[in-house]
Amino acid sequence: MRIRYRIAGAGTLLVSLMAFYGVLRVTSEEARADTDAPVIELREMRRWSLESLGDVVSASISEQGEALLVLASGDAAWINLRDGTSALATSPSDDAMIAVAPNGKRFLSDRGCEFRLEEGTLNRVGVCRPDDEAAAQLVSAIPLPSGDWIEQRLRDNVMTVGYRSSGEQVFERVLNDDGSGLLNVMPHLTLSPSGAQLVEWSTRLPLSAVQRSMNGRESGRFQLPLSRFADSPAGLWHVVRPLVLDGLWLVVIADVRSDRRLLVLVAPDGSLVRSTELQSPIGFLAASHLGDLIALSDVTTRELVLYCWKSLQSRDAATNSSSQCTPLIRE
Repeated sequence: MRIRYRIAGAGTLLVSLMAFYGVLRVTSEEARADTDAPVIELREMRRWSLESLGDVVSASISEQGEALLVLASGDAAWINLRDGTSALATSPSDDAMIAVAPNGKRFLSDRGCEFRLEEGTLNRVGVCRPDDEAAAQLVSAIPLPSGDWIEQRLRDNVMTVGYRSSGEQVFERVLNDDGSGLLNVMPHLTLSPSGAQLVEWSTRLPLSAVQRSMNGRESGRFQLPLSRFADSPAGLWHVVRPLVLDGLWLVVIADVRSDRRLLVLVAPDGSLVRSTELQSPIGFLAASHLGDLIALSDVTTRELVLYCWKSLQSRDAATNSSSQCTPLIRE
């Protein structure tokens, strides 16, 4: 399989998102008045057309600079972000991929089976989850540095979270009507920036999270006071799964009625660092600590965008900086 791509020239920016040196700038009074608060700079490097692949449901970036994609079809795809080579791996029968780990090109299927992508083929590794758990639908999972997975399962409107290897349950939550007339949506589950905690994010406003130890014990909660949404109906905004950049969360809040997006940088303690608003249907998929970030430029055009990201300490430092991310490939 070959995925068509084009190379962005040095310094090419997504204008609506990265005007003024590509810096995510404060555009509201809600961010703390700290001139030394971190600034994240993004620069577009390259684009790929994904028209032949369909929708991407999750992704990860390996240490070797490879984009690992889980497709809505249940198949998997691999793109080398350095040289543009790519491969498509068709899912084996009765298995649909739902999650991917950055190390080892490992994928997890909806039946709890682990697969490794090897030379364009998905090969099963080990055994699947026990048959007595078959009634609980596995809908999502996050990989751990140890090689294990934290799984999110759903059965009879009850979400359970637990370890794949041992089957140990960490915690559970009943998904019921929250009083707004809307059924609770299964929350996003991420690791904290340090990797030492689980964080359970709301998928609707208000933007809030529950922090838990790795055994499920609640250790804290926070809710961000985004005043611009005070009068917004809860169902009109969707919180996209957060990414970790340089010890901060990058959270995208999407208006389901339009291309309006609010990008929010959140500190590990839950405090608001910076925010910016844009008119673009962009959706961030995955980022690595080495400076790669991949996103969908528009869910309707199915175009994958590679950004180089870097952290700058202050607005002045960002504005005066002459350093730029170096394009990975030159024409």
